[in-house]
Amino acid sequence: MTPSLLSVNVGMPKDVSWQGRTIHTGVWKYPVTGPQMVRRLNIDGDGQGDLGGHGGEQRAVLVYQAESHRHWRRHFGRDDISITAGTLDTPTNLSIETHIFVADKSDYYTLNDDAPKRQQW
Repeated sequence: MTPSLLSVNVGMPKDVSWQGRTIHTGVWKYPVTGPQMVRRLNIDGDGQGDLGGHGGEQRAVLVYQAESHRHWRRHFGRDDISITAGTLDTPTNLSIETHIFVADKSDYYTLNDDAPKRQQW
């Protein structure tokens, strides 16, 4: 099965109030149509709020598999979780070479293979 791109989403960061403080976040992304220019640091029209942990060279595009969205929709019983930038809706038949940024891995995600694990890039 050939992978296909479902959506390219972009958005600029903004300041929002969260748990009694103001944070600068680029979490809200919205679909765009047509070809998009991917540059060294990001996709045109896109930005990241925390450049220490997101975006930049080697991290300009995030690809997220559609099955993960389906999982979280079922897990939370919600249908308003949207497709992220660069989502693939079919298996890629690729194998994992190395896990990167495992220090930032969420506690609900388990790495159960023998691929090398790097704390950072």
